[in-house]
Amino acid sequence: MRPPELAYHVASGLRPEKPADAEAIGISISLWELIQKCWLGDKARRPQILEVEAGVCDAAVNWHTDMPPSGLNDQENRAEEDSDELEHGKFSSFPIVLVIS
Repeated sequence: MRPPELAYHVASGLRPEKPADAEAIGISISLWELIQKCWLGDKARRPQILEVEAGVCDAAVNWHTDMPPSGLNDQENRAEEDSDELEHGKFSSFPIVLVIS
């Protein structure tokens, strides 16, 4: 699902399932939990922006301890590839869609 389509579905009250390849694309357990909190229908229960920032930073720093064993090797290999790309002037990323209202 592309980001605009995902944003529309979430705003309509639909919630996507966790991607089958979540760990392989860098979505750790805690990051998925944070994403789900951001999608809560009740605005008062959604995290404040500082909590979102802290959660994303924590997920980035601790991804290697927050992955299920099945996804850890894939993520380590991807991190090595990303490191190689950064050294050669390339940049890879994936979008995170948060709906804030």
